[in-house]
Amino acid sequence: MLGAAIVHPDLKEVIPLAPEFIIKQDGQSKNDCERNAAKRFFDSLRKDHPHLPVIITEDALSSNAPHIREAEKYNLHYILGVKKGDHPFLFRKVEEAQENGEAVQFELVDNDNPQKTHRFLLVNHLPLNESNQDLLINFLEYWEITSEKTQHFSWVTDFTITKGNSYELMRGGRARWKWDRMRSLFRDFAFKSMRMLYEALFYGMKFQPPIILYDDD
Repeated sequence: MLGAAIVHPDLKEVIPLAPEFIIKQDGQSKNDCERNAAKRFFDSLRKDHPHLPVIITEDALSSNAPHIREAEKYNLHYILGVKKGDHPFLFRKVEEAQENGEAVQFELVDNDNPQKTHRFLLVNHLPLNESNQDLLINFLEYWEITSEKTQHFSWVTDFTITKGNSYELMRGGRARWKWDRMRSLFRDFAFKSMRMLYEALFYGMKFQPPIILYDDD
C-alpha cells in the first residue's frame, strides 16, 4: 500500500494519513502500481483538504516527470530526493552551471555545534531530464560535515532556492526520516510479516491510523 504522513522539521509528531492500496482497480485490465496509487492519493488528499498548504517530500524514486506534473496539477509543492545515477542529464547541467558561474555555493556553521558545517550548492531553473526539458526544477545539494563523517543529500524542488531559504528547504527534505523511522518501528514491533497484516485486515481488526506506515512493499 502507499502510505503518507504529515511531518514537520520542528515537531516530533507524525500524523498518518489514510493509505492508498495498490490493487487492480475495477474495470482495469492492467495491474496497479505505485504511480497510479499516488494519483489517487493526491486526488483524495485535495478532496479532503482542498485548501491545505502541502509540501510533499519523497525519496529519489519520486523525482520523475509524470509524478511531478501530477503534484503540480493538485497544487502540491515538492522537495524530492534525486540521485546522480538516475538523472545524469540533470547533474551534467549542474556541473555546467558551476563551470559557467551560475551555481551558488556557500557554507554555514551550525548554530548549536560549531564543529558542524552545512555546505550548500544551488541552481535554479534546470530541466529535469533530457526527455522533459520543458519541466524546469530547482536543484539543491547539501553536505553535513563533522569531524566524524560527511552526509550528502540532493533534492529537486519547485521553490526558487536562495541562500536565505536553503537551510529550511534542506530541513524540509530531511524531515522524511521521521516517517521512515516510524514506519520501521511499526514494522519491527507491530507486524512481523505482511501476511499478519493482511489477515488482520481481513478479519476486521479496528486499526489506528499507523497501519499506513507500510509503504508499497
